[in-house]
Amino acid sequence: MLAKLESYGIDGPILDWHKMFLKQRSMRVLVDGENSDSVGVASGVPQGTVLGPLLFLCHINDLPETVKSQDHQLLQNDLASLEEWAEKWGMRFNAKKCYVMSVNNKSSHFYKLDNHILQQVQQNPYLGVIISDDLRWSAHIAKTVKKANSTLGFLRRNLRHCPKDGRKQAYIGLIRSLLEYASIVWDPYLIKDINALERVQRQAVRFISGDYTSREEGSIRRLMNELKLPTLENRRRHSRLTFLYKVAGELVPAIPQE
Repeated sequence: MLAKLESYGIDGPILDWHKMFLKQRSMRVLVDGENSDSVGVASGVPQGTVLGPLLFLCHINDLPETVKSQDHQLLQNDLASLEEWAEKWGMRFNAKKCYVMSVNNKSSHFYKLDNHILQQVQQNPYLGVIISDDLRWSAHIAKTVKKANSTLGFLRRNLRHCPKDGRKQAYIGLIRSLLEYASIVWDPYLIKDINALERVQRQAVRFISGDYTSREEGSIRRLMNELKLPTLENRRRHSRLTFLYKVAGELVPAIPQE
C-alpha cells in the first residue's frame, strides 16, 4: 500500500503519516467470547476506518490496466495477469465468488481463475443491482418489490398506532429509498415493471392514511396528493433529468485521467 502511495506522488509528511497509520497493526478473531492470538497485518487496508475505502481504491487503481482484451482466449490470459497482479500486491481473489455472464447469443466459453472454473450465470448482483444477461431489469425490480413488500408488512405490524407523519417517514426512509436505489440506472420501460413498483407505494399510501377502502384510481391519487407523495415514475424522471443536467454542466466528479 505504501509503495502504491509513493507511486502516485505522495511523499513527505503525508506519506509518513500513512506509514504510522498502516504499520504495526494486528488482528484477532472473537468466537463465542473467546479471543484468538493477535496476528500482525503486513498488507492490505484497515476495514472500518474513514480512510479505508479511499486507500482501497488507490490500491486497485491500476487493476483495469491488466484487463484489456475482448477475444475469449485473450480474456483468459488477462485472468492470468490478474493472478500475477494479486500475487505482486498481496491480494487474493475468491474465485468461488467470481462469475461469468455473457450478454450475447454466442456460445459461452469457460474461464479459469486460480485453477477454478468460473461459474456461468444468467444474472448477478453488482453493488446492489441485479444485472441480467438480457440487459433487462425485471429480475432486479422483482427482488426489490419483494423486499419492499416484506418491509411494508413489518411496518404494518409494528406501526399500527403510530401517527400518520411517523408512518410516512418510515415509508420514505425504509421503503421508498429501497425502491429508488440506483434507479437512474435501471429505470424501467416495461409497463408491468412500472406498475409493480407503483403498487407498493399505493399499498403504503393506504397504510399511512389508514384508508383501506379507497380502491378507485381517483381515490388513491387523492390520498397521494394529500400526503404529498408523487408517483415513483415521476420521481425517477426528475432524478434522471437532474443527473443529466449535472453531467452536462460538469457538476459531477470527473473520471480521473492519467
